Amino acid sequence: MKTAVTTGGTDGTGHGLAPIHLQRGGRAVVVGTGQAKAGPGAWVIQTDLELIDGNGRLTDPLSAGLDTIDVLRRGAPLQRSTRPDTADGVESGFTLTHLSRFLGSHGLAGLLGRAADPVALDLGGAGPVGSHLGAPARRLHDCTREVLAR
Repeated sequence: MKTAVTTGGTDGTGHGLAPIHLQRGGRAVVVGTGQAKAGPGAWVIQTDLELIDGNGRLTDPLSAGLDTIDVLRRGAPLQRSTRPDTADGVESGFTLTHLSRFLGSHGLAGLLGRAADPVALDLGGAGPVGSHLGAPARRLHDCTREVLAR
């Protein structure tokens, strides 16, 4: 059974990934805001990845509860029009787009390293969408679907 961990898994793109993984017989771990939005069957870890300690609240239970992680999907970070600081005194956009991904990747490296064919995938943030993007966007979409199907 493959294990997939998805941050940002209770909204947006991440919200649709856990049910697909569960339907395929895998184990889904969703990091987000709560069980009700994650759906039945998923292990939900509630934490705020904007906070440095929040990243520990992700890596610690995963390290204690799993033998391996086959897929680590890091969801698109929340996009804001302002740049507030976190309680740690760090700009929140930086913590979500860079720091939490660095801390999570290093904190979960051992679990990923035990998988036969590990995948770490960063889903992008908000940007322009639509048919006007043409073939490059379709190729990226197809490639993303192929990786997510693992």
